[in-house]
Order: sequence, then structure tokens, then C-alpha cells
Amino acid sequence: MNYLSNALKNKNLKNDYRELVELCIVFNGRNSDSTIKIRPPGDLHHARWMAKAIYSFKIFLFRQQLSLKISEVNGLKNICLFLVTVYVKSCLESSSSIGAPLNDLMFLKKLKKYENINQGISSIALKKFCNHLWYLNEESSILAIFDKNVNIASKKRIIENLKRENLHTERKCIVQPNEVPCLLEKVIEDFISQKSLNLLKKLNIDISFLNISPDPWDRDDSYLKSKEIFQNLRVFNDTAERGVKLMQDFNGLLTVDEEQKQFLLQRVEDHRKQYPDCKKATLKQKFD
Repeated sequence: MNYLSNALKNKNLKNDYRELVELCIVFNGRNSDSTIKIRPPGDLHHARWMAKAIYSFKIFLFRQQLSLKISEVNGLKNICLFLVTVYVKSCLESSSSIGAPLNDLMFLKKLKKYENINQGISSIALKKFCNHLWYLNEESSILAIFDKNVNIASKKRIIENLKRENLHTERKCIVQPNEVPCLLEKVIEDFISQKSLNLLKKLNIDISFLNISPDPWDRDDSYLKSKEIFQNLRVFNDTAERGVKLMQDFNGLLTVDEEQKQFLLQRVEDHRKQYPDCKKATLKQKFD
């Protein structure tokens, strides 16, 4: 609950994420530091699982006002428990590029552990997530050296493992559901090899900080500059999902000319960034 309450204090939290966190708090039967308003149902789009999560909470919270079967209520309860227990925290942290490798590994372990609560949901979620382990390959896993949640001891082992031979050739970590138990014993440095340096080299990153102990990295200019570069990377498919929805809404609506279409989409996106909500203070702003 403290995690959810602190998440609401983040002023940069997008409205749909904020709504999801608020619904989690209500589902847990707790009060937040601010008033929580149950909003009218929004768009349900197949490309955004976020909407399905929000709908699940709302339907369960208002179940007594709806004609639902007992099996449907139990199903909704199981989904909401999964969201609160496993999904929401990982979802809120999934936009962090430097945190992606460790977050994915921890999420995988949480999904496996969840079989003690609901084996059916755990099995289905694991099977799906095993197809999306892009940040546990040798190249992407190097991002963990910039993650504050990776301790100094692990970062020292990462430096050591950069000297060993390549582990795999695949672009992503390939894991079958029955192989997940093998991953449960792994730590983030186990995914590191010589190949992990490729990502840094492709972006012309100054890797001189790798020649010193991780202890003073937070005071090293080359490390701090590299960390800033990777912190600004967009890694979450939320960007792609919003792009798909935007394209479906405006594709062919006003023009079929490709150049004009791209201009229109860019202007719509700019407008949404400048006017993220319908508050009076926001709408008074002059559009650039």
C-alpha cells in the first residue's frame, strides 16, 4: 500500500496509470491521501491491456449493481488479485530502460511464485511472458549496470562476466515454460558476456568507467553521462500501443496523402502532449 500511495505522488504519472493505481487502493479497501474519483468507463482497445485491467476493477467494485454469475464474480476477483499482487508494480516500473533487465527477471520469478495462489493464471501468464524476454539477452542486460536496484556486488560480477565468451546468438532470451525453473536460480549478472559490450559500442558510449570499481561510479563523469543517455530510452510498448490507437483513429480520416497523413499524426500527438487533460488551466494554454 505504501508503494501505491507513493506512486500517486508522482506528478508525471499518466492518467490511465493513475486511475489503475487508485482502483488498486480501493480494491484493497484502503484510503489514499487524496480523494479518489471513479471515472466513467473509457475506450476499450485491443492493443492496450491497461484498459482491460481498469475495466476488471470497476466491474468487480460495482458487481452488486450488475447481473453477474457467481463464476464471473470469482473470475474477476482472481484477475484483480493478480493485478494487485503481481502486475501493477511491474507495470509502473516497466518504462524504465535501465531497470528493464532486472524488472523482467523479477517479474518472471513473481509469475512462477504466483502458482502457489493461482496455478491457472500463473501458467498462462508465464507462457505469454516467455515470448517477451527481450531485455534478458546478452546485449540488453548490460543496462543493469546503470540500475540503482542492482547492488555493488552484482555490478562487480557484471564487470567480471564481460570477459567471458558469448552465451547465445539469439536476439532475445528464448525460454520455454517448462524451462522457467532453471531461470529462477539465475541473477542478472548471469546474462552478461563479451557480447554485452556491443550495445555500448553501437552507441559510442565511453566505457572507461568499466576499468574502475563500481563504488565511485556515481561520481564518475563517463558513467553519469552514459546513464543519462540510457535513462532517456523508451523501452515500454506503451509508446507503440498509443501509436497504434492513434493511427487507427486518424488513418484516412482527413487525407490519404502519406506526407499529409504523417504531418497530421505528428500535430495530433503534439496537441495531446500539450493538452493531456481537460482541466481549465490546461485548456487556457496557448498551443505552440
